[in-house]
Amino acid sequence: MSQSYIPVAAVVPAFAGVELVQVPAEWNNSIPEDIWGVFKQANALTVRRHVRPFRKWCMGCPPCASQESSFSVCAGLTAEAQSEILRIDEVRYNPLTYFL
Repeated sequence: MSQSYIPVAAVVPAFAGVELVQVPAEWNNSIPEDIWGVFKQANALTVRRHVRPFRKWCMGCPPCASQESSFSVCAGLTAEAQSEILRIDEVRYNPLTYFL
């Protein structure tokens, strides 16, 4: 992990007792061991889609991909005590805008 990585237990004290779990090889070290441990030991996982009243368009230089949706993944050792541990942004590739 990068030097700027903050362990999940430092942000969410409820996860301080969660054990580190070896990440499967197919994930290619793309997720930290402490987050993977939360996923493996959590009793409750919730995925929430963020409400976006307006579509977010790419205004920068090409290649350009618009962000369609974003989601929060909340995990908890109990259903009553959940915290957001991951945010996912859906990005769709549009080949028509790639070469503009």
